[in-house]
Amino acid sequence: MLKNHILLAFRHLKKEKGYALVSIMGLAIAFTVSFFAVVFLLHELFPDQHFAQRDRLYRMNSHFTLTEDRVLNPDVSFDAAFELGEKIPELEQVIPIDPVRGPFNISFGGETFKVDKCIFTSPEFTELFKANLFSVQLPFQKGSILLSNNISKAIFGEADPVGQIVNTSRGDFVVAGTFDDFPSNSHIQINAAAISLSSQSSGSGFVYVKFQEGATLGQVDPKLAELSGELEEQYGPFAYSLESIDEKYFSGTTGFIFRAINKNALQLLVIISGIILLISITNIVNYTQLKALFRGREVGVKKVLGIKKTQLVYQFFVESFLIVSVSFLLAMSMAQVFASEVYMYLKIVSVNQSLSLAVVAGVALGVAGLLTLPQIYLFTGIMPRKIISGNYKIGSKKHLSKAMIGAQFLITTGLVGGALLVRSQVSYIANKPLGFDADGLWYVHSDRDSLNLQLLKNEVKSIPGVISSTVSSAIPGQNAGYYLTVYDLDKHREQFFECKVDRDYFDTYRIHFKEEPTSLTATGYLLNEQGVWLEKELNGRFKIEGTLEGVVSDFHKSNLRQPIQPLRFRIRDQGNGFLTVRIAEGKEKEAKQYLAAKWKQLYPETPFELFNLKDQFVASHASVMEFLTLVNALTFISVFISCVGLSALSAFSIKKKIKEVAIRKVLGATVYQIAKSVNLGFVLIIAACALAAVPIVNKFGNDWMDGFAYHTRFHWWIQLLPGLLVLAVSVSIVTFKTWVTAKSNPIEALRTE
Repeated sequence: MLKNHILLAFRHLKKEKGYALVSIMGLAIAFTVSFFAVVFLLHELFPDQHFAQRDRLYRMNSHFTLTEDRVLNPDVSFDAAFELGEKIPELEQVIPIDPVRGPFNISFGGETFKVDKCIFTSPEFTELFKANLFSVQLPFQKGSILLSNNISKAIFGEADPVGQIVNTSRGDFVVAGTFDDFPSNSHIQINAAAISLSSQSSGSGFVYVKFQEGATLGQVDPKLAELSGELEEQYGPFAYSLESIDEKYFSGTTGFIFRAINKNALQLLVIISGIILLISITNIVNYTQLKALFRGREVGVKKVLGIKKTQLVYQFFVESFLIVSVSFLLAMSMAQVFASEVYMYLKIVSVNQSLSLAVVAGVALGVAGLLTLPQIYLFTGIMPRKIISGNYKIGSKKHLSKAMIGAQFLITTGLVGGALLVRSQVSYIANKPLGFDADGLWYVHSDRDSLNLQLLKNEVKSIPGVISSTVSSAIPGQNAGYYLTVYDLDKHREQFFECKVDRDYFDTYRIHFKEEPTSLTATGYLLNEQGVWLEKELNGRFKIEGTLEGVVSDFHKSNLRQPIQPLRFRIRDQGNGFLTVRIAEGKEKEAKQYLAAKWKQLYPETPFELFNLKDQFVASHASVMEFLTLVNALTFISVFISCVGLSALSAFSIKKKIKEVAIRKVLGATVYQIAKSVNLGFVLIIAACALAAVPIVNKFGNDWMDGFAYHTRFHWWIQLLPGLLVLAVSVSIVTFKTWVTAKSNPIEALRTE
């Protein structure tokens, strides 16, 4: 029986092989995208598998108890943490971590390498992880350092780094071993770990605690609360709490060495796979439904011959299962071809492939069942004599096909609108006036006190093409170098950023003054407009050193997701930080060569890196660029599947109306009249859906733009153009198919009929 069902299913596929192939290809693309989405989903939802006994590991936080705000601070006093560890028997280990705030310079063999995500910690640090992550060959003790494999290769090449001595700004360290690069689904990311802390170390930083076997958070939390009050006099008014490493990962917050779950990418991939799968299913449902409408006599004869309803359903399911199986196998082949590139883009190291395959196979099985439903709906409840006698009216059943076509193009139109909106925002980011003249600005950065950038600033004055230069602790578009002061007011908290600049800063950046200073002294300061507002809000409750000497116009120090924040400028001759130079247009190449030569002359052991400030500012919106890439890919795939599906569906529909077209042509109808009569239904459905997509694009588009403090206008053409484009493409496809049929010889069509 099963063999007969399979043979019959193959016969139907072979009969309409062109349309079946289109449906299979569309579904295969959907399954491929779904597979990668499931892989990424499993990767993100099961983090930190490299930790040993991760259920016993927690990170300590603190919050300031003199205000109502319970803002958790990951920085904890090491002294307080060690004392808590001694007084709470359920805590087996207390491990301090002092992160390096910014790049960390490691020198070896006359070269200096900038390494980010570095920490200073205690020897027990490696005990937090599974043994296969670290390869420690020398005693991991004070004065030793571990390097990630990537950093080790960058510094030592293929040579064995163990036993080598490297120089850092905090002294010399012996390389005791290496470790695998931390996977991207880890809440902590580290490239180097140096030992300079112990159980007697002071200071503050991040603290991990490991519970004793069998201890629970319910046992430890009350003791933490009780001891917080006892430690208040010695370590300040702080309350201490614990969070598991899973809580840290899923909290959505990031830091110097911390990474959170990528919720945006996760949601986007799930939406992508869901939408493409929905569009592909719609294509096949439309095709199978339309095909089924012309199988009425076959179904009627089978019912007369005594075939039961369950057997008929079984036949429909076998046909659907065959299409889905072929699509699934093709999809897995495509996934293997593109796997390495996709995994690299998504930063996936380990893949639970068997579970991912099982999930997608389950989805495929569900799709097979879903594809069976329209045919059951059409035929299992009708009387066979009506079909055989020709009294079965299929017109009343066409609303399902219309609804599926409508849903397909509603989604497609919305995606086109979304792609246009994201592209418009990216263009806005790239061209928005920032409050300073970013064109022609280039910068170098150094956080080492031994590199006095003022020396280089004095040298660049003689470089041809350099208009002006300045040294500052921070620059727009970079978070490093700003000093933050937090003011706790009555019921809210305000942040005040401070930047140290020299006297050439405002001329170099061409920042305008709202109130130009009469002098720039070391005892005074300047504010931006938001800073003036905040000083009035503080209303003398907090003492601010110095005298206000001027006010600069507001400008964007951060990316456009954040509003302009209060900013204070102190006039200082900075030694380290950022040297910014303004280079005349057309003189960039020559000036950069001279600048590199001066750098090598002054700082021969430090690599020279020159960055374009405007490019770096735009790059700070990298998540928006990635979002644009994914939306464009999604839109292209969905439009492609929808258009190909519409092409096959319209051709199949017209093929079934070929006798009608021939008769109309014999009676003198023009090609335009034939196309209008045959395609009007398709066009009206697509036009209605294009119109219905406008409020959807408007709603989700506005929600997305609310994530930016500054964004482009939601122009009317972004809302209307997607519908017009989709309508134009779909009408062109359907009209072309009809034109080909209408231009054929009607005699041949009538003879074959």
